[in-house]
Amino acid sequence: YLYAVKLDRAQLGLGLVSLIICIGLASALWHHNQSVLGDLLDTLAIAGFAGLTAFFLLRQILSVRSHRIFAFTIVAAIALILEHMPLLNGSLGYVFLFAVAIVTLLLVAKRITDLIIVIAALLFTALILRTFDIAWCEQFPHGTHFLWHIVIAAAAASLSVFLLRYCKN
Repeated sequence: YLYAVKLDRAQLGLGLVSLIICIGLASALWHHNQSVLGDLLDTLAIAGFAGLTAFFLLRQILSVRSHRIFAFTIVAAIALILEHMPLLNGSLGYVFLFAVAIVTLLLVAKRITDLIIVIAALLFTALILRTFDIAWCEQFPHGTHFLWHIVIAAAAASLSVFLLRYCKN
């Protein structure tokens, strides 16, 4: 039994790292070519990581499968609606998702931890970078969007550590 749990955690860790790498590669492809394929791969990689993360977090706090599906659907629908609102340079969906993520992490951990504080700080920093990206791009010759990607990758890595540390089975 202990071997199976370790194997599951190893597989989860490998899956999360693989998805983070896929996000980086797909995003690089999208920003380099701005093709439909790059956009699709970028979106699918991000959705895969977010979906896997949400699945494991929701499984920790909601015991009934239909409740998990309902919660996931509602959160995704609200985020998609907010994403299309022109507030905060299109970052309103992220504000909502990041807030839901932090609340969910607190529910899973049942207390404030250093790791949750790090994740929250990274998500907040990433949100600032993404929100002001267009305004700051004129001041910097290479733009600032890459900073959003670096910080969000660090947040994804920290979130992966949280999942491996706090999620049972």
